Amino acid sequence: MSKVLTIRDLPREERFAPGHRMCQGCGAAILMRHITKAIPKDSIIVQATGCVEVTTTLYPETSWMHPWLHIAFENAAAGASG
Repeated sequence: MSKVLTIRDLPREERFAPGHRMCQGCGAAILMRHITKAIPKDSIIVQATGCVEVTTTLYPETSWMHPWLHIAFENAAAGASG
């Protein structure tokens, strides 16, 4: 994948699925959409509990098209480092 220098360099392919429970126009949802387009497909998303985690992963559905790990607040950095 080439470097993303501007928003026009983002791929058209969506990697953050619609259907999450965030409000329309939510800054976090827009940010997640752009981040998932800018990072390689094989990147792993690591999240501590928060509004993005809660609104994108209501069982049995998820908005994440990347491998994804939910972990406790105090362990997020350790989980991300492997």
